[in-house]
Amino acid sequence: MSDCKQSAISASGFHPAKEPVSVKNKLTPAVLLGKVLPLGLFFLMLSNPKLSASCAAAGLSAWYTSVVPVLLPAMIFTGILVRTDACTLLNPIAAPLFQKLFHLPAEAASAWLTGLLCGYPAGAAVAGELYHQERLTQEQTRHLLLFCNYPSPMFLTGFLLTGCLKGQVPVWLFLPVIYLSGCITGFLTRATAQNCQPPLTDRLSFEPSAPKKKGLIQVLEPSLFTAARIMLMVGLYIMLFQMIAGFALHYLQLPPLVLCILIGILEMTNGVLLAADLTLPLLPLSCLMLFFAVFGGISTYLQSLSALGDAAFLGRKYLLGRILHASLAVGLYLFFFLLLQML
Repeated sequence: MSDCKQSAISASGFHPAKEPVSVKNKLTPAVLLGKVLPLGLFFLMLSNPKLSASCAAAGLSAWYTSVVPVLLPAMIFTGILVRTDACTLLNPIAAPLFQKLFHLPAEAASAWLTGLLCGYPAGAAVAGELYHQERLTQEQTRHLLLFCNYPSPMFLTGFLLTGCLKGQVPVWLFLPVIYLSGCITGFLTRATAQNCQPPLTDRLSFEPSAPKKKGLIQVLEPSLFTAARIMLMVGLYIMLFQMIAGFALHYLQLPPLVLCILIGILEMTNGVLLAADLTLPLLPLSCLMLFFAVFGGISTYLQSLSALGDAAFLGRKYLLGRILHASLAVGLYLFFFLLLQML
């Protein structure tokens, strides 16, 4: 009888001896971030509703007053440009540069330029549009995402350089190292897209399957809907990470520099604000702010993921690409800053 029970248990796949292993395997970083962290934040909201409400209001206010007026029109018009094939007007200029330096088709230039001018996550959103319009392959899109996301020029010049660094670092030094380091990142990682670049004679295979001539509603409505969806998710992520930063500042008793780095990794704006209150010399202070701005934080990672609408594009490789971009930007900035000091 016991043999029958043992065989039945084996047939059912139930092995009591392996049960502790399965429980242990459940305690992964993904579980801690996906379950324990939201549960902890929920209890913090209940324990301090006033702080929770003020942080949420601050995040939504920053989104409504600073992000929406700049990013929403840009998202709408770039969506229209992609759907009307207007972005192909850049092809004669962009084709030699993007094909030789980055092993990408010329259409990728529209995502790079949008990300450079409009900030996070506009570059990722346009890259996703190009992929869904069948102008880029999956591997080309992954490669493009490594260097098409940038902090917006308004954030860099108005908030970081003028508001936080008090104009002590010139714009002509700060911005070029960010854009140059992005291009270097794209060049160094171009091997990932080398085998995916279609020949120029086969470029027609990447044209949209839909007819080229579309009505106004067919172009405008998807552009408006996509832009509205992305902007809503961006606003919610800004609010969420503003709350996380507020709770961390209120409850964590950490050295100011450690707390600043922790917050900066989560969300760049609060990290830059905390860095401005540190008593650091100008060079390390500006390097810290530069790294936060270029890395973008986990918040912009999730915003880019939402803009793409496909989790397959973003992962460890994307985060490593952001770290590479930020590290190159800091390295170039150090080189030129020290060079100017010597002259």
